[in-house]
Amino acid sequence: MAERLPLIMFFLVSHLFILGVTSRNITIVNKCEFTVWPGIQTTSADYPFNISGFVLKNGESREINPPSTWKGRIWGRSRCLTNTTGSFSCQTGDCNSGEIECLGNAGTPSLTLAKFNFNNSHGMNNNDSYEVSVIQGYNLPMLISPQNELTCSSIDCMAINACTKFNLPQICCGSNDSPNNNYASAEKCQVTVDPRSDYLNEECRRNALNYVDKANPFEMHKLRWLSYHFLPLKYNQQQQGGRVGSVSLSSIK
Repeated sequence: MAERLPLIMFFLVSHLFILGVTSRNITIVNKCEFTVWPGIQTTSADYPFNISGFVLKNGESREINPPSTWKGRIWGRSRCLTNTTGSFSCQTGDCNSGEIECLGNAGTPSLTLAKFNFNNSHGMNNNDSYEVSVIQGYNLPMLISPQNELTCSSIDCMAINACTKFNLPQICCGSNDSPNNNYASAEKCQVTVDPRSDYLNEECRRNALNYVDKANPFEMHKLRWLSYHFLPLKYNQQQQGGRVGSVSLSSIK
């Protein structure tokens, strides 16, 4: 189980309109009392982005500028160090590159992921989509909260998922090329075999389980501002217009 870390980070996403071209500015601010290492992976080869990881000490910030049609994920790495041979690694979220930059590698589960798809061609009107996922497990509580967009929803998730905790094939389900492929379908994946899975899936806005309808990720047309937080585990975020749900580890013991 990932150690409970009182991590707070802040991401800000904006549009710039320059000569008719839309670009994204993402400002990452570390509000922790300790150093953190954001990891970044571009998941579409059509829109490369050459920044994949860096260090932020307490109070530091950094702006990155992914392509306007970028598709990728961001997560937090903690308790990182460089050993005597010069190899860099982290206790949570490590991407196994041996360097601070992840160099295209994904983070090692268990980890909480923030996923972004700017100008999503599969959505309506090329919307920007965003989600918090614990399908690959959990290492840090996370919140994505659009700013100045009254019709956008805040999303968060603050618990380890049942697959990571119990490692049962009927819960993890797997994929068609995995050893657990007997459960690799919506019909065979027994999401109701464990009530904690259903509970977490609802509280985490349908992003805790495989083979659950994900046809409606959170989308906004031309999202202007977005804040992205890693939060204390028991944090209950209050937003204007409604409460953002949260789950503690004690919910799925």
